[in-house]
Amino acid sequence: TLFPYTTLFRSMKELKIERDFEVYTTYKTGFDEFDYRNGFINPETKQQFTGLREGSYTMVIGPSGSGKTTFVLQTVVNMAKPFKGRTIIMHYDLEGATSPARIMTTTGVTEDWLTEHYIKKDNGVYAENFYNDIVAHAKLKKDNKEDLLYESDLLDNGKPVMKYVPSFIILDSLALLMPEKNLDEEGTGSNMSAAQAAKANSSIFKKLIPILGECNINLIVVNHVNKAIQTSMYQPNQKQVNYMKQDESVPGGNTAIYLANNLIKLNAKAAFKDDDKYKLKGFPIECTIIKSRGNRAGQSFELLYTQEYGFNTPMSKFNMAKNAGVVEGTTYLTIPGYDKKFRNSEFIELYKDNKEFKLAFDNACKPLLESYLSGVGSGDQVKFAITDDEINDIINKDLPEEEKKSKK
Repeated sequence: TLFPYTTLFRSMKELKIERDFEVYTTYKTGFDEFDYRNGFINPETKQQFTGLREGSYTMVIGPSGSGKTTFVLQTVVNMAKPFKGRTIIMHYDLEGATSPARIMTTTGVTEDWLTEHYIKKDNGVYAENFYNDIVAHAKLKKDNKEDLLYESDLLDNGKPVMKYVPSFIILDSLALLMPEKNLDEEGTGSNMSAAQAAKANSSIFKKLIPILGECNINLIVVNHVNKAIQTSMYQPNQKQVNYMKQDESVPGGNTAIYLANNLIKLNAKAAFKDDDKYKLKGFPIECTIIKSRGNRAGQSFELLYTQEYGFNTPMSKFNMAKNAGVVEGTTYLTIPGYDKKFRNSEFIELYKDNKEFKLAFDNACKPLLESYLSGVGSGDQVKFAITDDEINDIINKDLPEEEKKSKK
């Protein structure tokens, strides 16, 4: 009798079942350092995958005032922009955390773009109708599949792999998502315990995960970081998730956390001073990738946030380049490929208006960004592929010698 895995691999080969790493794509968030630190390179094809995976579930956590909602909105709009007229953003803003005017200011989209692509729901949202809305949206995509496919950047025998146009669901926040009725039929959400809400969320998220992947629905959930209650005077609390602190707790139940493809934590640092070198009114945000399905967890880096315009992605990239030594100098700065010196305060205007400068800067940053990809370098080599020879070896491993010879 063949070992079960041998039969499985033989079936995979005979039915030509596509392997997971070969059939999914990723979407760039506009935060370059995050995209590459969360990305990987296929060592065999050398194709790079940066950003967030299609049909994935991402949770963004942090204390109040850490820019969670702004980060999510800028991320989602950047992912949606390439699919103008064909995608949709459904925002369940249970906290009333934003407005159309704020979204336009922080993302740069027009009112017409927002009207065409963005739907906001902030009243009467319960766990049940949140789930039902996503199920209905998935059905709508299936019913109109031919109109909602696009040619992805993946190839199958030289031809582009067709994918559902991505759609985006924002839940802000999980802490406020409650069932309409008590699970034990003893009351409403107003007197429901956290444990009962977590139980309801657990059931919903377990059922949602396969739906997201099947229909390329990308779920981004905002959540809080609370102070954990010390349960024992003799032993410290266990961390809820690796790379979180022992005194930190995330509401909404563990299942919603564990099922996330990506878990990102934002934490605000001290505000910039008036004489700061970047001349920004805001503060740096420490971004930590607590969990990633494409790269290593535990990576931390800075994003620069301004009160008026949200995250300043060019300046964040500039800050990365300076810290890594790609940009050299103190008062007057230089970058490879550009023969003129410049000051910190001149960077934004040069990057926006000078094509030669922008090209030189982006090219100078490229090797640094690519070094963040998993699958790069002998120490971080990640294998994403199973070769045909390896499949054959597994298939033939437990075959009788006569049958092995007949297959050669």
